Amino acid sequence: SKIKNRTATKPTKRRTKIIHVLNSLEIGGLPKVVLDLCMNLNTEIFDISIIVLSRNREMLSQYTIPEGIKIIYTDYLFENNYSLRSHLKFALFKNITRKRAKQVLEIISEIKPDILHLHTTPRELMLGILAQKNTRCELVYSDHVLRMTQNEYKWHIQFILIRIFRSLYKYYNLIAVSKTVEFNIRQFNWLNKNKMFKLIENTIDLKTFTPEKKKQKNYIGVVYVARLDAVKGHFDLLEAWKKINSSVIKKLFLVGDGELRGKLAHFIAENKLENSIVLLGNRND
Repeated sequence: SKIKNRTATKPTKRRTKIIHVLNSLEIGGLPKVVLDLCMNLNTEIFDISIIVLSRNREMLSQYTIPEGIKIIYTDYLFENNYSLRSHLKFALFKNITRKRAKQVLEIISEIKPDILHLHTTPRELMLGILAQKNTRCELVYSDHVLRMTQNEYKWHIQFILIRIFRSLYKYYNLIAVSKTVEFNIRQFNWLNKNKMFKLIENTIDLKTFTPEKKKQKNYIGVVYVARLDAVKGHFDLLEAWKKINSSVIKKLFLVGDGELRGKLAHFIAENKLENSIVLLGNRND
């Protein structure tokens, strides 16, 4: 009898499909976290897609995206109204999100991910809940922002908002990017005990930086990295900076760019702070 030589072939292992969803790829910390995360995943093991809910792609000027990572831009219909009524509308009426996110939901259904990881505002969490019904994927939500503080709102508004967020968060495995966010989630009991909850701090390891010279006595040096946007509190920082005793040698470096750059430059000049504050713009080093 003849023996046939056959080359043994290993069956190809199915890659885990992951979709990350974020509002935009504008210059900022959140898009950087998502891109860094995707760039460090093994594309032989993971099939990675990024769905962007807008056409903004400024952050990509600082990255070379490997072929194994797909970026899909969509025209999601955002609403800028953040009133209590608006939050109630998106939490209670699924058809509203279904219409606004029709394109996004179709893309997710086509890819059929194993994991759908959102990095959005809580109002967009209904998008993942709807997508899960068609794909049976595992939902993950990274919360990058402190959503509310105790007594921030009138008691009845806070009471309703807590329950809105709880009704949305309960479908998700949660990741807090700071201890403050972790405390916030625990404080208002937005956890589902049957889901994962992890603290993965988005921090900078200062040990990787070596000072070029020894720190001077009576010197304060501060570096603030954030897009120049009202929510980042640059003017609060500058007002506090003005109050530091003039005998102190001080230097404040503002890293980032944005719509407030002109107003900040005017404030610095008007208050004669040019010698102690430097606007560095966007940096990739």
